[in-house]
Amino acid sequence: MVKLPGERLLLVVGILLIIAGVFNGFGAVRNISDAFQINSSTLVVATIFLFLAAALEIITGILGIAGRKRVDRWTVLVLFGGAIVALILTSNVMYYVGLRELGVTGVANSPVSIIFGILLPVCLIIGALRNRKHG
Repeated sequence: MVKLPGERLLLVVGILLIIAGVFNGFGAVRNISDAFQINSSTLVVATIFLFLAAALEIITGILGIAGRKRVDRWTVLVLFGGAIVALILTSNVMYYVGLRELGVTGVANSPVSIIFGILLPVCLIIGALRNRKHG
């Protein structure tokens, strides 16, 4: 069997996406109770987007690992990777807006968490596109 150029990248990123999804899921569960306690609908919606991103990270990680040797899976991986990026960005923007609505200033989402949340799906997309070029 021919080794695909994006195979190793999809394996590593898939594992990291599963781990990140689990951590984001736990973070979303923790954040939802805080959002309900302070009665902020914007923070609740932001947390729901984070939970959806976490679930999609786990699913996409599994699909990335399972489909790393298949050229025909690239479209699904690219679409799911793009959806994760959109959910992460939306969640972070809504979280920031929700804190501003409450009058909380000086608090910003960690740029490292935003970059890490975007970096993994982008690497997954790169791996999927590398496999597509081979097929």
